[in-house]
Amino acid sequence: RPGSFTVDIILFTQPEVQQAIQTAGSVTLILAALKALGLIADARESVISLIKKLGRKPKPEEIKQLDAGDFQYSVDGKSITVSAPVHQLIQNAGIVQNIQNVYQAPMNDERIVSVKSYLADREAESLVRVNKDDLRAVRSFTQPDNDAAALSPAATRSTVYLNPRRGSFEGDGRNWSFRRGESILKATIRDQNFLQRCQRGEVRLHASDLLKVELQETQVLHGTQVNSTWEILQVLDYVLGASQISFLESDQGSREDS
Repeated sequence: RPGSFTVDIILFTQPEVQQAIQTAGSVTLILAALKALGLIADARESVISLIKKLGRKPKPEEIKQLDAGDFQYSVDGKSITVSAPVHQLIQNAGIVQNIQNVYQAPMNDERIVSVKSYLADREAESLVRVNKDDLRAVRSFTQPDNDAAALSPAATRSTVYLNPRRGSFEGDGRNWSFRRGESILKATIRDQNFLQRCQRGEVRLHASDLLKVELQETQVLHGTQVNSTWEILQVLDYVLGASQISFLESDQGSREDS
């Protein structure tokens, strides 16, 4: 429905887990995984609920294994107990990074303050909401100890000129690519008015066209590696390229002759 977006979740399983899926049923295990991650609500603590409650990555001495096999996290006077599977998930920086990726892209848009996930037929009981303020805690779990603040994502905005290279003309703002001088960048278009014009056929982009846009670059550090993502927040101007103008003029002339 309007305002929604799709997240692809891929579970890589070992042979014994694949056998369990065949025995217990894939839907049952997938629901259990979604609950453990926290993408749908559960009575027990999940990865997302623990991150939100703790607010920061705990130090090793703040994590204690209990006799029952559970783990206790004690941070800044808060003590939370989680199951062993949730503990294993939250200790995996790759999984936590993917959780961050789910929420980072949509909430880079200033107009979006939270993201909800739930089962379509059980929204009231399964709803989970992640707010923009929760992202700082999520990021802290993917970063080395005592270095979270230094590795916070940095976003910069600038007005630039781009030439179209590849995109969707069905109103989808994802996976567009543009030429910026000699370089090529992939960007998500957030300007809904421009996307709707493309969908209606009012704008038919050509490689020779020129776009003046407000571009936001977000840099995320993973150790010493820098990963950048780009978003076009607004298309400020659209200029037809020479080849399009020539085509339109010749087309107009043929109509007049007829």
